[in-house]
Amino acid sequence: MHVALTGATGFLGLRLLRRLLDVHRSVTVLAHAGSGDALHRITRFFEVTGAPQAFIARLPHRLRVVESDLALPRLGLSARTYQELADSLGAIWHSAGSINLEGGLPELRRTNVEGTRRVLELAASGRGSPVVHHVSTAFVAGARRDGVAYEDELDDTGGFENAYERSKYEAELLVHAWSRKHGRPVLVLRPSILVTDLPPHPELPSHPLQVVERIMRDARSAAPAIAGPPSGVGTSGDVAGPRPRVRHRGASARPAEPVAGGARGRGHGAAGRSEALRRGRHVPRRP
Repeated sequence: MHVALTGATGFLGLRLLRRLLDVHRSVTVLAHAGSGDALHRITRFFEVTGAPQAFIARLPHRLRVVESDLALPRLGLSARTYQELADSLGAIWHSAGSINLEGGLPELRRTNVEGTRRVLELAASGRGSPVVHHVSTAFVAGARRDGVAYEDELDDTGGFENAYERSKYEAELLVHAWSRKHGRPVLVLRPSILVTDLPPHPELPSHPLQVVERIMRDARSAAPAIAGPPSGVGTSGDVAGPRPRVRHRGASARPAEPVAGGARGRGHGAAGRSEALRRGRHVPRRP
């Protein structure tokens, strides 16, 4: 089975690529058109993280880099190249996306929603029926503060804290609709905040927590000096008034388990518990 991966040079994508290379002889990397350095960035990741030299030496032979653009029809490829790619695939892992927590909705929709649409079109264009693995986020649960968000629940009744959350929610809606239309299963993965034991490195993608740290630092520096506690602060430490764009409380330290798209019934995997975990509560696994 031949596998394609989007977002292979990102924080999560590089780690997914390592796992895929453990079980597949080769992987097609759908890299952003014009970057020209996807293979170099991937190689540097494995060098910096201490992969065996024999493994690194084989990368040019095991990776097929296809420069593409998820914002364009046919990924910006010629009709022939696109069809050959679609016909060759047995699985697609879609990890590409923007995690810009301060981005505007139109910008995030172009990347996270329309990019997902193009990947689904690719999955439906070949002779076979490649399995689609879609990397979503636990934060499709949005602004909910109470209860547990189960993996078979996907709605926007609670609203969203930022445009990123909404864009990932809308992308998941596309995935579920595509699955129903084509009668094909899709594997949806909803990680929470990702962590690593590697220190920051100038040649590696930024850690997601570094993004949150920068936003919090900017918010603190922009906040006016206060002589005393602001009105509306309760014993819990929550400030009354507009809710923050970014929350960082009780985050799960490990990615959620995969859940099947279009699942029926209330599941009890890590994705189902992620909402409560990131609200600072522990929810035991249901039997």
